[in-house]
Amino acid sequence: KDMGKGMIIPSFLTGLDKDSNFIVTKAALPVHSFTLGSGVIPYSFANDPENSRLLLIGTNNGIYAYDKQTGQKRQYLKLAPDEKLTITNLKANKSGAVIWFSTLEKGMGRFNTFTKDIKFFMYPKLTRGINMTYPVRTFSVKSRYEYFVAIADSLPAIFNTETGRYTFIEDT
Repeated sequence: KDMGKGMIIPSFLTGLDKDSNFIVTKAALPVHSFTLGSGVIPYSFANDPENSRLLLIGTNNGIYAYDKQTGQKRQYLKLAPDEKLTITNLKANKSGAVIWFSTLEKGMGRFNTFTKDIKFFMYPKLTRGINMTYPVRTFSVKSRYEYFVAIADSLPAIFNTETGRYTFIEDT
């Protein structure tokens, strides 16, 4: 809508889907709806730097890729049937070969899209006979080999991608 003085506010309409989630039904740009499967909940999104058509999606069931041009989707990181892995944030490196991601269960993770190798980096934690999780809510780039990491049950940290170590930030 044109609000005068050159200010344009995009118009859109919202609605509810069958599960009572808010959805955009009409927007300034075309809206495409797709599902990743029953019970799969998206948590994070990132563009693939190698292929601008691909949207990477972190879910409660691993990592998916969605081709914005063809509408095809595929699961990049597949889990065992009884495994749970919630991807809270993800970032592909510039070549698109490595995807760094944070999880609620296993700390930071690295997935190689070519070799399909996956490695998790859990931070030091005391165990007292409890089933341990290593929740990382999100992360952001600090430098070429470091991420600021928001750990859900501890102090924030800096994660080094070369060493796989966490340095906890204790100075308020």
